[in-house]
Formats: sequence, C-alpha cells, structure tokens
Amino acid sequence: MATETHRRFPANLQQEFANVTMLPTIGDDEPLVRSYLEQFLVEADNYSAYTAYIQDLYLKHVFAETKVVNGIGDPEKWYSMLPPDLYQRIKERIDLDFAFTNRTEYSSEDSVGLDLYVKNVETLIVKVFEVNTQNYYRENLKEVGPDINLDGLVANEQKTYTYKEPPVRRVKRHFDFASLNKRGVYVIDFIGNGKSSRALIRKGKLRYLVRTGVAGQVFKVFDELNKAVPTATLWLAGALYTPDKDGAIVAPFSAQPGRQPIVLSVGGFSSLDSFTQEDENYQLSAAMHVDREQLLSLRKAKLIVRPRLELGGTPVLLKVLEDVRLVIHSVDLDNVATTKEVADFKLYEDRESVYEFQVPKRLASITFQLKAKVQNQSQNKKVDLATQQGFSLNEIDRTEKTEDLFFSRIAGGYVIDVLGKTGEAKADRPVQLVLKLRDFTQPIHLSLQSNARGRVTLGPLPGVATITSTPSRKASRCF
Repeated sequence: MATETHRRFPANLQQEFANVTMLPTIGDDEPLVRSYLEQFLVEADNYSAYTAYIQDLYLKHVFAETKVVNGIGDPEKWYSMLPPDLYQRIKERIDLDFAFTNRTEYSSEDSVGLDLYVKNVETLIVKVFEVNTQNYYRENLKEVGPDINLDGLVANEQKTYTYKEPPVRRVKRHFDFASLNKRGVYVIDFIGNGKSSRALIRKGKLRYLVRTGVAGQVFKVFDELNKAVPTATLWLAGALYTPDKDGAIVAPFSAQPGRQPIVLSVGGFSSLDSFTQEDENYQLSAAMHVDREQLLSLRKAKLIVRPRLELGGTPVLLKVLEDVRLVIHSVDLDNVATTKEVADFKLYEDRESVYEFQVPKRLASITFQLKAKVQNQSQNKKVDLATQQGFSLNEIDRTEKTEDLFFSRIAGGYVIDVLGKTGEAKADRPVQLVLKLRDFTQPIHLSLQSNARGRVTLGPLPGVATITSTPSRKASRCF
C-alpha cells in the first residue's frame, strides 16, 4: 500500500513551540505554524499560554483574526485588537487554501478527498483534468508538475458551488472526487473570485527491476503494490519495447551509455523513470593452472582452464562465444619461440576444460592465451576477446650460478655443502672463506675446496663470530 502522510495537530501546542524562536521569523514554516495556532486559538479564551514562545503582537493579531474569520464571539471585541488597515486586508482577502491535513499520497485503489479553506468566494468552480501521462512524458521527459499548462484543454469534470457566507468568514470545506477511481495523474483547479488553487493528484506508480542479459538490459515492471505487470511496455529514446511471454522487456545496449529517461506504460497509464543504460562491454577472463612438477622436458603436462565471461560486470553464458581458440606460446633457453594454436577449443559451463600438451625441451617460459569472438549487437559487428596467463621456469639455467652453499652443524663441528640445482654434490669446487673473530679486528681469509661429496669440513670454529663464503659460481653468503 502507498504510504499515507498526515499532518496532525499535537495535543499540547506548547510542546510544539518549545524550540521555536519568536515569530514572525520562522520563514517558510510560518503557514504551518500559523495553522497550528489557529487550530487551538479557535476555542481558547486568550493567548497567554503561547506568549513565552511567540511574539506578543503577532500572537495578538493571529488570535483576533482567528476569532473573526470563524465568526466566534463579539466581532467588535476582535476588531479593537486589530489595526484598521489589517482588518480591512483580512476582510478583502480571498482564501483558497488547502488544509495541511490533506493526504499527500494515494494508491490506485484509494478514494480522493480534499479539504479547502474558502473565504470571500461566492462562486467556486472546480475543474478536474486527467493528464495524458504517456504523451506528456514522451514529449517533455520530465515529471508532471502543478505548473502544467492546461490552456485549451477541456476538463474531464467541472462543478460549480455557491456560498452565502460574509466575506470575512473562512470556512473549511470538503470535496470528494469519486471519478478519480483509477491510476492516473490528475490536476484539480479551484477557481473563485479571481483566484485559483491547484492540486496535483498522483494515483499509482509503475516501477522496475533491471538486470543485464546477453541481448541487453532486461526489465521487469511492477505496480505501486509491488505486483508484477507482465503487459507493461517501455519507451526509450523514441522506441517502444514490448514484453515477452514472461513479462520481460529487453532494452538494447548503447554505444553512448549513461543515464536515460524511460516511460513505463500499461492500460493508458504511464510513469516516468530513468535508468543507467550500459554499453555492450564483454570481458573474458580465465584461471589457468599447470602443475609445475609436470613441466619437465618432453613430458606430458595438463593445462586446466576455468573461463568466465562477463557483460558489463554481469556473468553471462559462455555459449555466446564463437571461434574459441587456445594459443600456446613457448620460449626455450636459447630464446627460440614456438607457437601452437588449438582451434575449436571446448569450454564448459559446469566444469573446467583440460588440455594435454608436450613440454618443449629446455623450456624457459610458456604462455597460454584463450581467444574468442562475440557478436556485439549494439555495434553490429564481431569483437575479439582474449585473456592469457604465463609461467616462467628454469631461469637459473640462463646463468652460471647453478650452485649454492649450505652451512650445517654436525657432530664435531661445522660443514659447508656445495650442491647443484637438483641437490647433487659438487666436488672439487673452490670456496673462499672470510672468518671474523670476536676479539680481533682483521678477518681471516681462507681458500678451501669441496671433497668428493661436495663438502668442506670447518671443525668447531671456536671464537668465530661470522663466516662469509663465496663459491666459484655463486654470490657471497654470510652465515
């Protein structure tokens, strides 16, 4: 149900004015505050209860005016409280004022009624106009406002009322509009004694939910009660889009994305709204994995591919991809490049794709690239998509530093082992050592050599603080 908003008067007006400075300095809120005052001053014997919150002179005039316009008590008593020019203005003033207690929102099923304060009006004409929302929104691309031009339009309904109260009397009158019994935007004009007041009534509202699909952005339309409206249409940039059998409306992507106004319509009723129109931007990504332990020369290895296709950040089905290819680009340690292309590479929605390949000899790097094409509807052409992932290996073989030193403590002292990249012992390797003793400034330089097991035996090393060693094919290490 649509929210109902009422302005009700507080039980204790003093509480309402507790934080209000002295009137008349309230500005735009003065009519509302004055309405509160008048509601309570109608039956009050005096205005002393409010002098602590409101300027005395202003309060005196409002008190007297309230009694005069409501025909309460001795008029002469109230006249004496008003300056002659103010009394004359009150007498001549024409009021067609809407009550603050009028509802501000209506659902399509609610009956419409308005309260209007009428003063100094002998003949009141009430005209009701129903706005052709579909034409108005499509032509103006803005919401209907109370300043809408009604010149030349014929009212759907018109009534005339005659009143006999004296000009000084102000009377609250109620008007019911039984004809406003369906969704729509209505303008009600109250015209009397050269003055008019206008009410803009909105009944019902169409709204939408949108998601991104392969062919465009998919809309579902709902009414003000959040019920689906499967027959609603959508107007966008001069084109009308109709729903499918499931009530979904597909609006195409745009080459110029951005915020766009739309008109939602059903059964002669329309609502203006807007949405962010997206461009047709596909992104292809893939997680690729190869077990590095399988990347041995001339062995078989398996590539596992888990692809993902997105359209404007929303995942879409892979079946829209065309001409899917897997490209394998490898480079060996001699910088010789090799490329292999796998045509018609199969991708799956529910599982990964697996491809087995032979590892090239002396492999240094390998790159897997997934390529595909997709039809771009907004540009009416096929666009290329690609994603890739690379792996580097055996980089140590490009250098002379294929050995390393490993410092260990064993029974009887310390040793240094010289080992290759696969853990093999490197015999007869020269090892330069620099020993820093705790109580000496100058270090000791030694030149040793690994034995047949690739080991250099150092002994217990008493008093040695640090050891720096350098093999023939490795940067210096400090232990």
